[in-house]
Amino acid sequence: MTIATRATWKHLPMPAKRQALYLALSFDTDEVECIRRGFIPRDMDDKWSIFVEDDWLYFHRSWTGFCIFAVRLEPAANGVVIREGWASRDPEQYHGSSAAEEQRQIAALIDSLLHSRKG
Repeated sequence: MTIATRATWKHLPMPAKRQALYLALSFDTDEVECIRRGFIPRDMDDKWSIFVEDDWLYFHRSWTGFCIFAVRLEPAANGVVIREGWASRDPEQYHGSSAAEEQRQIAALIDSLLHSRKG
């Protein structure tokens, strides 16, 4: 099984225009193992490329390589917690929504990543 890295897909850096996000997510050791493998798009229907680097989980749009979200994985007793992150605010790269909607989107993307890795 290939592990996603910055080099496995087109990944541009998080733009300078960004906004802090505050989250409350936690994942156990098994889930962290899946998260750390990331996600490499397989075809045009896969809209995201996701990888971990230096304890940050990055979410890039697969077609453009734009970094839309980044969240910090903090070690915890039985896995990791995510309390903070960033969302792009560059209008040429991303037309964001509310911070609450973006928090839900990040949680859904991680959940999708976990399910795709378990299958």
